Amino acid sequence: GKSHGVWKIYNRFGKLINEYNYVDGLLQGKAVEYYGTGEKKYDVTYKDNELHGYFLEYYKHGQIKQEGWFQNGNREQQWLSYFPDGTLETDSYHLLNLLTGPYYTYSQDGKLYSVAEYENDKLTDIKTFDRNGTQQTVQKLNNHVQSYEERFSNKKLKSKFDLLCGEYVNDLTKWY
Repeated sequence: GKSHGVWKIYNRFGKLINEYNYVDGLLQGKAVEYYGTGEKKYDVTYKDNELHGYFLEYYKHGQIKQEGWFQNGNREQQWLSYFPDGTLETDSYHLLNLLTGPYYTYSQDGKLYSVAEYENDKLTDIKTFDRNGTQQTVQKLNNHVQSYEERFSNKKLKSKFDLLCGEYVNDLTKWY
């Protein structure tokens, strides 16, 4: 027969690790997964066996790790991820599971570290910033190849790489 109703799965120590709801053999509605020690790990929603709705992932200590929306199994709209202390780490947008638009990355002190631009999951531009908010990345376009140079705050070269259609070409070079 087909699975139906609430299914609870326990680990060998008797701790609840999964709680799912089935209707006619398909995952439907709210589902929760737990760490082996009992803390909530995921809080998700399913529709016809696919993630659909608001998604929450937690660190073991209870702080939200990431949150966003699924629609028919695809990441959609805004997605946020956080450092263990709750400080925003990334802020991105998805359309049909593809990164689209700006992807913001922050340092643990909450300051903007980088802004990457995506179009259909392909990286089209990136800018990085120092702790004072000064842009550190220089982008150059030559025959459809985007060349990037990232600099330390003393203006010395930190890294250099080239992109063609959102893919790395040539060598990625870093200096320390």
